[in-house]
Amino acid sequence: MRECMVDKIRGCLLGLAAGDAMGMVGLSSYQRTVEIYGAELTTFITPTDDPAIDPVHYLLPRGTVTDDTFGALAIVDAIVERGEISLDTFVESNINWVTYADALSYELGRNRGLAGPSTSAAIAKLRSGVSPYETGKHGVTNGSAARVPPVGFLFPGDLESTVDAAELSCIPTHNTNVAISATAAVACAISVIAAGETDIAAIIEAAKQGAEMGKARGHIVYSPSVAKRIDLAVQLASSGKDRRQASQDIYDLIGSDLAAYEVVPASFGAFALGKGDPVDTILTAINICGDSDTLGAIAGALVGALRGFKAFPAEYDETVEEANNLNLADKAARFYDAIQLNPPLVK
Repeated sequence: MRECMVDKIRGCLLGLAAGDAMGMVGLSSYQRTVEIYGAELTTFITPTDDPAIDPVHYLLPRGTVTDDTFGALAIVDAIVERGEISLDTFVESNINWVTYADALSYELGRNRGLAGPSTSAAIAKLRSGVSPYETGKHGVTNGSAARVPPVGFLFPGDLESTVDAAELSCIPTHNTNVAISATAAVACAISVIAAGETDIAAIIEAAKQGAEMGKARGHIVYSPSVAKRIDLAVQLASSGKDRRQASQDIYDLIGSDLAAYEVVPASFGAFALGKGDPVDTILTAINICGDSDTLGAIAGALVGALRGFKAFPAEYDETVEEANNLNLADKAARFYDAIQLNPPLVK
C-alpha cells in the first residue's frame, strides 16, 4: 500500500513539474510557438532570452519549473511541517514559495518574479498585514488550481472534505467562487484517483462534481460554469479529430488564458485526449499553448497521479531534478507519512 501510494504522489509531483518545465516556453498560440521555436514542443528546451517575445519566462534555464510547481511543493512542505490542514498552513506555504521563487528569478537577471497576478497582489497584502480572508477576494486566475494537486491526496474519495481543503488553499490568494470551483475540480479528480479510480471518464465526472460544489464557496464573481466548460472540453477532445485539430478547437472554444474557467477545463480536455499516457498527455497540454506551463502542470499532475512515477521516461525526472533540485522522491515519501497521521482539517 505505501509503495503504491508514494508512487502515485511522486508521479503526480513529477507530472506537474515536468509539464510545468516543458510548457514554460510555450507562447500565446501554437502558431506563434512554432514560429519562434521552429516546431511544436516535444521536450525540454531553453526559452527565449527576449522579454519582448516572452515577458513571463525569458532567461529561465532549460528544465526550470515555475510558480505552479513551487506552489504545490510548498503545500507539501507546509503540511508535513505543521501537521495540519489550516488557513495558516496555506498562508505560510504561499509566502514561502513566493519569497524563494522571486529571489531565484531576480538572481537570473530578470526584472520580475514568478508569481501570477492574483498571487502577487495577495502576497503583497498579506505582508502588509491584511487579513487572509480579504487578500484573495479578487483572485480569479488559475494559480490555486495549479498548486492544489497534493491536496487531492489528503482525503481519498471524500469529495466533501477535499473541497473543504481546496477552499482553504484558495482563501489567501483566490477566494472567489470561480477559482474555488476550478481548484476543487482538480483536487477532486486527484482524490478519486488516490482512492483507486482508474477510469478517465469517472475521474472527469468527479472533477465536475468538485467544480459544482466549489462554486458555492468564496466571494461571488460573474463567470461561466467550470463544470460545463470541462464537459465541453472533453466533448471537443472526443470529437474524433486528430490531436492537433482537437487541441486547436480547445484553444479556440475553451481558451487557455489565465482565467480559472479557461485553463482548468482545457487541461481536462488534454487529459482526455492523452488517454492515460503521461507523455502524450503532457505534450497535448503544452501544445494547446497560451498558459502552456499551467496546462502542462495540471494535466501532468492528473496523469501522473493516475499512472504513477514509474510510467514516466527517466529523462523527465532527471531533467527537473538537475535543473531545480526538487528531491521529489523524499517529498512524496514524507507527504505520504504525514497523511497517515491524519492531519486535522481546521476550518
